[in-house]
Amino acid sequence: MIAQIREDNRSAQNQDMNPTTSSMIINHKTGRTEIVFGAKPMGAYIQVIRGMIVDDEAEALAEDTAQAQGKY
Repeated sequence: MIAQIREDNRSAQNQDMNPTTSSMIINHKTGRTEIVFGAKPMGAYIQVIRGMIVDDEAEALAEDTAQAQGKY
């Protein structure tokens, strides 16, 4: 158990996270991560998550458009 805690700490430090309250939001579909540093209200997390969703949807739309244009 202690070894896992130490490994988690090393992993967090490699992601520029420090002992200050930080949260990593991970999109497991795309692998994209965002780090929220410091203690934040829930709205800050919602904003980050919504931003990730919008970015992912825009990227998917661009890919679909490029593929459709290539087929004509």
